[in-house]
Amino acid sequence: MPPLEQHFVDLADRHRRPRVLCVDDSAATREQVKELLQGDYDVALASDGIEGLKAAKASPPDVVLCDYDMPGLNGLQLLAAMKSDPALRAIPFIIETANMRERTSARILDAGAHDFLLKSFGPEELRARVGAAVRSHRIHQDCQEERQDLAETVALLARSEARTRAVIESALDAIILMGGDGKIASVNGAAEQMFGWSQGELAGRGFLETLVAPGSRNELADRLPRGTAQVAPGTPGAVPRRPSDLKGLRRSGEEFPVECNFRALGTGSNAGSCAFVRDLTEARRLEMDLQQSQKLEAVGRLAAGIAHELNTPIQFIGDNTRFMQEAFASFSALLEKYAEAARPEARDALRATEQEIDLDYLRDQVPGTIVRTLEGVKRVATIVRAMKEFAHPDQRQMVAADLNRSIQATLDVARNEYKYVADVETDFGELPLVTCFAGDLNQVVLNIIVNAAHAVADVVKGTPNKGKIRVATRRDGGEVVVTISDTGTGIPEPIRKKVFDPFFTTKEVGRGTGQGLAIARNIMEKHHGSIAFETEPGKGTTFVLRVPVEVASPAPATAVV
Repeated sequence: MPPLEQHFVDLADRHRRPRVLCVDDSAATREQVKELLQGDYDVALASDGIEGLKAAKASPPDVVLCDYDMPGLNGLQLLAAMKSDPALRAIPFIIETANMRERTSARILDAGAHDFLLKSFGPEELRARVGAAVRSHRIHQDCQEERQDLAETVALLARSEARTRAVIESALDAIILMGGDGKIASVNGAAEQMFGWSQGELAGRGFLETLVAPGSRNELADRLPRGTAQVAPGTPGAVPRRPSDLKGLRRSGEEFPVECNFRALGTGSNAGSCAFVRDLTEARRLEMDLQQSQKLEAVGRLAAGIAHELNTPIQFIGDNTRFMQEAFASFSALLEKYAEAARPEARDALRATEQEIDLDYLRDQVPGTIVRTLEGVKRVATIVRAMKEFAHPDQRQMVAADLNRSIQATLDVARNEYKYVADVETDFGELPLVTCFAGDLNQVVLNIIVNAAHAVADVVKGTPNKGKIRVATRRDGGEVVVTISDTGTGIPEPIRKKVFDPFFTTKEVGRGTGQGLAIARNIMEKHHGSIAFETEPGKGTTFVLRVPVEVASPAPATAVV
C-alpha cells in the first residue's frame, strides 16, 4: 500500500471504537461480556481457540479476553499462537479463569499474558481491566508509529547527509566546519588540496592559527560569527580590506590571496561556524594580465601622439643645429679675416666679408636659435620624464608619491589626446605625499582623461571651438581628492549604472575596449579609495577620486609595465 494511503488507513483506524475479541466456550459468559462492553467497544465473539485465532487474524482486535480452560485450543495455546504471529503478538491478552491459584497466575503471566481475571468478575472490574489493556495497546501502537517515523527520519537524514557531503566534496571552494572554540571539525577535499593538509591532520587544529596568514588573522577574527573562539582581536578603526587582500596559509608556509566568508551554525553549546574559502591566486593573475593589457593598449594608443610630440622639437633642434653649423663656418671665415685685419691693407676685405656673411643677421638670429634649441631639448626631456613618471615599471610595494607631479606627468603623456579638442586647466592644491602605487593611479587618471577628451571631441567635432578639461586636487581630512571635469556630452541616464562594468562601452570599434573604468575602479578599491561621478547630459561629467593618504596594511602591488 502506498505510504499516503496507509497513512489515512492508520488515521481512520486510530479513531474507530476499540475492538474486543471474547473467546470462551461458555455462551453465557460470551453474552455477559458483550452486554457489559458493547456500549464502549465493538465486541466480537468466538466459542473456541481455533475460531478465536481465525477471528483475530481476520480483524485484529485491541484486546483479547480468553477463557483459560477450553477444549481443543485452550487459552495458553491460543496465547502462544498469537505471540508467534508478528501481526498479533502485540495485542494485549487477558485470561479469565474460574480457579486462580498462585501457580496458575504465574503460568499465565510467564506465557506473556497482559492480565488475568476471575470469572466471578464484576462489571466495573471487567471494564477497568479491558480499558487498561486497550490503552496499553494504543500506547504501543503510538510507540510503533513513532519508531517507524523515527526510522524514516533517520534514513532521510542519512540520505540528506550523503547528498550534502557529495555536494560539499564536489565544491571547488574549500569548506571548513568549526566548533564554537574555533577548532576545525572537518573539511572537504578542496580544502585538503588548497592548504596541503589532510582531514585527519586538520581535525582539532585552530582555523585561524593553521590556515590563515598572520597578517590576516586579526581581520578574520573580527569577522568570525559570535560564539566562535577568536584570537588577537582586530585593530579598532582599521580600514576594512576587500576580500582579495586576505591571505591564506598553505602547509608549506606559502601565503596566497583568498576570499573568505563565514556562516554561523547552531546556538549555545552547539554553536559553531562554517568557513567558505576561495583561492584567488588565478583570479589575481588574470587581473594583473588584464590590467597590463589595458596599460599596453593605452601606451600603444599614445605612441603615435608621443612620436608626434617628440618629432616637432627634434625637427627644429635639427634645423637650428644645422643653421648654427653654417653660422659657425661663417664666423670662422670672419675670424680669419680679423686675423688678417691686423694689416691696414686688409680692412676693406674685412668689411666685405662682414657684408658677405650678413654679420648683423647672425648676431640677431644665433641667440634665438640657441634658445629655441634648448626649449626643444627641454620639451623632449619633459616628454621622456613624463613617460617615466607615468609608467612606474616594476613597482611592487606602495611608496610615498607626489600625486600632483604624477598627474601632471600623465597630462603631458596624454597631451596629443586632448590638445586639438580641449584646453586643460589644472588647480593643484597643496598635498602631502600619498602612500600608493603611483603607476596604477596614473593609469586611472589617464583612462578618465582619454574618456574626457573623447567626450569633448564629440561636442566640438566639425567646429573650430575647443572644450575644457579641468583637473583639481585638494586634501580632505585623511584623503586626497582628485576631480576631473569635462565639457563633453555627459553620461545618459540609462547607462550610468553600467559604466564601471567590464567591457561596457558606447564607443565605436577601435576607440575603446570598455575596460578603462572597470580597471580604474579595481585600482581605487586596491587603494581603499573610491571613484564616483556626477554628470549632466549636454554639459559634461566630473569624476571624483578619493585616495587615503595612508593605507592600513597595504595590499601587494598588481605589477603593470
